[in-house]
Parts: sequence; C-alpha cells; structure tokens
Amino acid sequence: MHSCTPLFAGFRRPWHFGVLWNQDGRLAGPLLAALARDGEVCVGDNQPYSGRDGHGYTLPTHAEARGLPHATIEIRQDLIGAAAGIERWARRLATRWRRRDRADRMAPGTNRVSTEPSFTIGIEEEYHLVDRATRDLAAIRRPA
Repeated sequence: MHSCTPLFAGFRRPWHFGVLWNQDGRLAGPLLAALARDGEVCVGDNQPYSGRDGHGYTLPTHAEARGLPHATIEIRQDLIGAAAGIERWARRLATRWRRRDRADRMAPGTNRVSTEPSFTIGIEEEYHLVDRATRDLAAIRRPA
C-alpha cells in the first residue's frame, strides 16, 4: 500500500485508488473490479503509476519471482491526511474487498489455492495496521 499526491506537474489526479500490477492479474483484476463497483470511487488501472514500467523492488522481488498474486494499492494523500480520512478509506477498501468473491492465493495456471507461504498480509491485518498507525500519528500530533 502506498500513497500519492493529489496534484503532480499541474495535473489533478482524479483517482481515489490506483491498482498497480504487471503481468499477473490474478489479484489486480478482482481488486479493480471490487473497487469499481463503488460508484463514488474513481479507480486507476496502473494509475497514477504503472506496475509495468520496470521500476520498483517489492513486487518483482517478493511476488513476481515467486509466482504469487500481487498488486500495489495507491491512495491519494489528501484523502488520508487526518485520522478520520484514514479510518474512512481503510473501511471503504476493506468493505469492497470483503464483498467480492475470491479464491485467495491461487496457484499460477490452476484453480487450486497455493499452500506456499506468502509475505503478503490480508486486508483485515492491513486495516489493523492502519488503525494502529492512525492512533500513533494522532499521539504524535497532540500538542504537549
């Protein structure tokens, strides 16, 4: 998960979420579809950055090289600049993801769930990490 600026080189980015991926769409495709079902959300497929540009380390090294389904989720910084925004958008992402029908960790080219261990974490764990980070950030911002 990563955040992006709402404005870049004079261009106002319209995307609330972006899903970055390269060649393996097993996770990106369903994630894009789940987010797009929310009619109030603008979702970018490889926007505002591309997972296909040859840059980056985490996805090629820890996911692609091991054949694991993967994607990076971008969210605009102006949406998560305060604790309430973090809470709202984390819940929105978690709700969309939970509602979709999915088969987690599909083995490449099969309909079987892979038993290979993964470095990725589920959206529930991500939500709890965001919640903890929100509380930590709020504590730091409190005046002495």
